[in-house]
Amino acid sequence: MANSWYAYLGGDVTLISSYRKTSVKPSFKNGTVLCAVYLPVGGDHPAFIPGTVLDYIADALATGRAQPEEGKIHVRLR
Repeated sequence: MANSWYAYLGGDVTLISSYRKTSVKPSFKNGTVLCAVYLPVGGDHPAFIPGTVLDYIADALATGRAQPEEGKIHVRLR
């Protein structure tokens, strides 16, 4: 399944309705606020949020760093 960047709109990070597809790769990387997440394509909202990505979100918010720290980044902060 293809993935795309989805901007975080606010609200519950576990709900697909909290994200909207963006046509650009986010320029932010590290920070204190969730910015965007790389998720399975589902239209305006992602198809679903894999459990591993939820773990990446928790790790990103705890450390202030994009996740995962090794390999393809799936979670960006600002």
